[in-house]
Amino acid sequence: MPRGIRYSNLFYPDFVRLPEHTAYIVNISGRLGCVFLYRHLEPVEALDFDNRILQEDREGRKHWDLQRPIQMPGEHRMAMESGGRLIYVFEDGVQYYRHFRRRDFTELFIAHEVEDVDAITTEEKERHGRILDQFILAYRAFTSDVAVRMPNDLVGEYPLIRFGIHHYTDEELRRPEHERVSELRDVGVRIEGVPLGAHPHALAPPPIDPEKVCPIISAFLASGEAVPAPQTILIQALEALKISQDYRHALLLAFFSIEQVVTETLEDIKKRAGIPEKTVKNFRAGEFGISYRINIELPLVFPPESLVRKLIPDLDKANGYRNGVVHKQRDPTYEEAAFVIKTGDRLIKALSGGPIDVEPAAEPALAPTARPPQAG
Repeated sequence: MPRGIRYSNLFYPDFVRLPEHTAYIVNISGRLGCVFLYRHLEPVEALDFDNRILQEDREGRKHWDLQRPIQMPGEHRMAMESGGRLIYVFEDGVQYYRHFRRRDFTELFIAHEVEDVDAITTEEKERHGRILDQFILAYRAFTSDVAVRMPNDLVGEYPLIRFGIHHYTDEELRRPEHERVSELRDVGVRIEGVPLGAHPHALAPPPIDPEKVCPIISAFLASGEAVPAPQTILIQALEALKISQDYRHALLLAFFSIEQVVTETLEDIKKRAGIPEKTVKNFRAGEFGISYRINIELPLVFPPESLVRKLIPDLDKANGYRNGVVHKQRDPTYEEAAFVIKTGDRLIKALSGGPIDVEPAAEPALAPTARPPQAG
């Protein structure tokens, strides 16, 4: 088998502020790879509101052209500068303007060995992603430069990746592995397939019914009220689930929202029943936990036909997932974290008087409530 090395080339958004033409050996499970920080680039990004991409078929193949060439406007140009650095240039005096700005990118090459350059396995093709993750994570950890995002956080602008291979010579195979992988050779790189460059975790917009959601948003904005804290936490949990892909953090955030809603709802009911606030606070700090509130107290204050009462089995299930993470150090799955988020969403809707799904959907789909959740 012709052993060799596989190179991946990409332009990573923002500057990884390390010197150009430097190399970093990355050890993952005993396998070596190398990240070459080749150079920093400042390309120009153009936003043209009065332009379109046109598609037409020519001899059975699709072709794409711009409606008009993108060029800097000849008149009415204005610029924004900050600290002696040009931020952007835009076209003033027209409704559909053109906007140009510099972007920061770092060109990276990632190298790792493959056993057979003529039959590269799927695992070998995907190894560059693990090397890139480890490199960016280490960079962020040791520099505190959180402006450089992790690959899974690059929603909508995941870099296009090109690949190239190099066949080892007999002489190269006699050299130590760390020397072989840390040499950046002159190889041709090309797009290997489609749809490389698309973000593997790109977010699809949720289905929205304007007839339902527009009146809710309008009523909420006109009320002057703030988004309830539990609902804000659920949005953060959804971001952790779908963008950061931190299922543990997503699940714990979502269950914290559930716990806050359940606790505050029951305390409001107790206060309205005449129980002194001091007694309510002392009970909160007592030995009775969230499982008691879900399985004992909620059934006492909500009738069997209420939407909240029907959610109790799912609330108890969500609590079981949370206990597994906290007390048994389990790593939750995407589905488990999504279930807890969705259950929290349904609980808020039930308490605010809005309709909820009879069965929880596989995907959480949060919708704003018209008012903060109220007990009843």
